[in-house]
Amino acid sequence: KSMKRKISLKEYIKNMKMEFGDLNLQLFHFNPFMVNTMLFYDETKEAVIIDPGNYSPKEDAILKEYVENHNLKVKMILNTHPHIDHVLGNNFCKNVFSAPLAMHPSAMESYQIVVNQSDMFGFSQKEFPEPDIFLTEDKKVEFGHQSWSVLYVPGHADGSVAFYDKDHKFAVVGDLIFNGSIGRTDLPTGDFGLLIDSIKTKIFTLEDDVVLIPGHDVVTSVEKERKFNPFF
Repeated sequence: KSMKRKISLKEYIKNMKMEFGDLNLQLFHFNPFMVNTMLFYDETKEAVIIDPGNYSPKEDAILKEYVENHNLKVKMILNTHPHIDHVLGNNFCKNVFSAPLAMHPSAMESYQIVVNQSDMFGFSQKEFPEPDIFLTEDKKVEFGHQSWSVLYVPGHADGSVAFYDKDHKFAVVGDLIFNGSIGRTDLPTGDFGLLIDSIKTKIFTLEDDVVLIPGHDVVTSVEKERKFNPFF
């Protein structure tokens, strides 16, 4: 027989932390879909939250407590795409942290009916605030000393974006590509050909050692996926 030791919240938080030089990333696995909700911050204490998947009072408290304990100022809430598991915490984060919500304008059609997805999957969340900022490729995501490029990467869903940090050599890719796999395309606005093209033209054109941080599961790299991903 094997016994699993119960992991404390403190251990969980420690094990889910990554550092990119002066930039910190705290990962949280939220909601039953285990979304990688990301909290990036640097020495200025300015932060951004990507894909807030928190949906229960416990998950809300975990995120709020981390922000408060580290004296962070959330400057923006970013959505990589408008699927329910990635936007459940939009309302909580916008209200609690008084931060603007940002997404690509092409995400709006799906986002406006996300409450239907909430009902379908049994979530109680009914409030989904309107975005304050539209993310397009001619804009930068800026906070603290950081400046990221916005890459439009449709295929998994209309309005999908990735965030590329050239200085720290990583890209947040949402559900576009995973470690050894790709995002599903059988949901509304999914398009297999478009997804493959987005990966080839926007992700595989980055340098080999760029780290890819997906919306679920573990990180990978451009080189690894270009060489070994079975879809390529």
